Amino acid sequence: MSIKCQQDIYFDKSFPADALYKVEPAVPRTLAHAKIVLMRMGLNGHYGWMYLGSHNFTAGAWGNATKRQLKLTYVNNYEFGVVLPNVRFDSAFGRDHVVWRGSKVPMPVKLSWSPYSHEDFPCFSD
Repeated sequence: MSIKCQQDIYFDKSFPADALYKVEPAVPRTLAHAKIVLMRMGLNGHYGWMYLGSHNFTAGAWGNATKRQLKLTYVNNYEFGVVLPNVRFDSAFGRDHVVWRGSKVPMPVKLSWSPYSHEDFPCFSD
């Protein structure tokens, strides 16, 4: 998996580089074209919530919020995303999934993630 961003943004002190993790697709030699945000809680990170969608994390897709306005502006890219609250992260038969309301939702990536090291960098765009 790879992440692409502008070099000046990635090296900015306010960029949360320590929140990036390397992930492995659930199906070998494939690219999971999905954007995932997980909040894993509990002693072993077995509970939390999950966002799964297709849109990029850009102002065009999510909008701009300012401190003066309590509304989003400049949303020009509408796509689909789903938030699953109160999920349990689990694995069975070598495949990771989340359990939501009693249903197993397969993950496009494995849940065993490792943090980026100082030698790892995303693909930089111009």
